[in-house]
Amino acid sequence: MESLHDSQYQESKYVEWRSVFLLTGELLETVKQIGLESPVPWIVGECASNCLAVLVNPMHKLYGKVNKFLQKAPSWEPEKIPSYWIDKILLHEPELDDGYFEETNWLLDLLIKGLRTETVSYHAVQGSTTLITRAGIVSWIQSQIPALGGKEVPTFTAMAFSLYESSEQDRVMKWSGGSVAQAVENIAV
Repeated sequence: MESLHDSQYQESKYVEWRSVFLLTGELLETVKQIGLESPVPWIVGECASNCLAVLVNPMHKLYGKVNKFLQKAPSWEPEKIPSYWIDKILLHEPELDDGYFEETNWLLDLLIKGLRTETVSYHAVQGSTTLITRAGIVSWIQSQIPALGGKEVPTFTAMAFSLYESSEQDRVMKWSGGSVAQAVENIAV
């Protein structure tokens, strides 16, 4: 089966077949590592889907960053996917001068879709708490809202609310002296 899969990509007229082949191979290896006895985390599927959307458009502002991600390892560690992309997008300059908003929108889409679960897991709670206390995500969201178009504001507002609601609120409250809860409340207004 794999050799048929390999030859179909190699015979393809699609110029970017190598990157797509690498993406599907890494996705397959990641699923193999997780095993079929437990569900694949949403973030894995969303990461693959979002990366594929970039790879089919070589003019995408994240094209270089996605290819670097695919060169990193033969499989992904699901719990590290959000922090990897947060680092590469929020804590580093965009590859192209005009790529900031496209990159951050891509990241927000990945986080919103990829971190959903039927029940909030320990990792999601820990991730939300870390984003609030170490990465200052709520302040970053506040700083972005004035520059956003009208249709993006509800997404950012929902993200701030969701991150706060899924965090260890007692820890966040103690850490911020209550200012994060107030900031989230003000964003929602």
